[in-house]
Amino acid sequence: MATVQFGSLTLHTNSIGWQPTVVSAFSQGKAKGVSHPATVTGPSGLEIDLAVFMSDEGEGMVHCPDPSGVPSDYARLAHGARLGVYAGDHGEWIIKQLRLLRFSPTLGWGNPSQTSIEELDKLVDGSVTALLVNLGLEAIGPKLDVLGVRGNDLALRWSSNSGPELPLLAYSITRILPIFKALN
Repeated sequence: MATVQFGSLTLHTNSIGWQPTVVSAFSQGKAKGVSHPATVTGPSGLEIDLAVFMSDEGEGMVHCPDPSGVPSDYARLAHGARLGVYAGDHGEWIIKQLRLLRFSPTLGWGNPSQTSIEELDKLVDGSVTALLVNLGLEAIGPKLDVLGVRGNDLALRWSSNSGPELPLLAYSITRILPIFKALN
């Protein structure tokens, strides 16, 4: 079981490991693959269960697998705020669009939009690159630089042998942490 501190929150990966899973969050209906559970904890008893899922076809996501278990203030996480994860052609995993959830406490809602490394550094009160490099990050930057495809969204690339922590942390920083900061 690994733990990673980011801001006031902590990511805990589960020692259960990768488990066979079927999810129904893809356009093709149900998808078979494997998932790895984790939990994010924080002050005042905050506890959010999440998982990284990778389908047999190489398309995956980080999401909250049980929407009923998401605290009410964090309900946006249970409604389409997942983060896409993809298998690359050379044994790597990639995130093609690392976007930051812009959460409004007044509306209780927000949507992911483009962000920058500098903005993420401010969010984590440190270096997001250093946090991710410690988990196996090979590259972070604009899609053109990291993946060689058009676009200004941030993209990530890492070895699929690095473990589940990197995509789980990327989700936690860009989805859970913005809500936490907006509410506190």
